[in-house]
Amino acid sequence: MEWRHPSLWFFIRRLKDEQRLVEAQCGIAERGDPAPTQRRKWRRMEERLQWLWRQYRRGARTLEEYWAAVQ
Repeated sequence: MEWRHPSLWFFIRRLKDEQRLVEAQCGIAERGDPAPTQRRKWRRMEERLQWLWRQYRRGARTLEEYWAAVQ
């Protein structure tokens, strides 16, 4: 089986696409537009991570317990 590498021009095109996306996001942030709403899945994950972090900081969990819960 032969593995083909993407061409240099394909790579450059993808870099430019990514740059446009980042510049658009920076413009939105500079204007002060509200951030897009997160999906419930990601909001719940973020809340869980923050809850676990608070437990670790309070001493309710050891570092090993924290890492096991995060994984």
